[in-house]
Amino acid sequence: MQQNFVPLLGILRLINNSQQPVNPQKIIISADPALFEAFEFETPEIAAGHFFELKEPKLSISAEYLLQLKERVKAKLIIKAAAPESAVLHESSISLLAFNECDGYIRLPELISAFIQPNSTVIEKILTNAAVTLKNWGHSSAISGYQTKDPGVVCNIAGAIFAAIASCQINYCVPPASFEFASKSKSKTNTCDSDKEQACLKLSGDLNTSTLF
Repeated sequence: MQQNFVPLLGILRLINNSQQPVNPQKIIISADPALFEAFEFETPEIAAGHFFELKEPKLSISAEYLLQLKERVKAKLIIKAAAPESAVLHESSISLLAFNECDGYIRLPELISAFIQPNSTVIEKILTNAAVTLKNWGHSSAISGYQTKDPGVVCNIAGAIFAAIASCQINYCVPPASFEFASKSKSKTNTCDSDKEQACLKLSGDLNTSTLF
């Protein structure tokens, strides 16, 4: 999600429920562990019964920190006033997933494409094997996708790709218990011919590269 510019915090709303106006003050947004630099901003005066709203604060999330994660990590998002004596305004728990984990509870359809790696050298190898398979089946070895506008050609290409994947003898592996509810495992494409153990949604890059998407 970080690489696809999905904001960690969508809208921050500070509501003045008191009978007196709240003077302008500096607010700090931070996280524990520190996956982004503390973000500071100053609110205007908030009248009694009114609110101040900040949309998608530009939190500078550390890609390096996220890349080193191997398992899901629980973190805290903390919002407080800058004054030392001020209490925390809000604190909530968030889950940080490893680079090859996909939170599929709500957003799975939108996030599948984020894990496609069409430039992997493994995909080139599989497509080469698929071309040989097509030729052995008596068809053109061209991986031309929908260019021919012939449904039969499309089916043959997809079939050859899956035959090439099957020849890799990849075994299905249940994701680790640390995955979120209804989430999916997504290991990197370039490991498919070495570890031989993968979960689903693995080689979608093959169909993408052959323009079958």
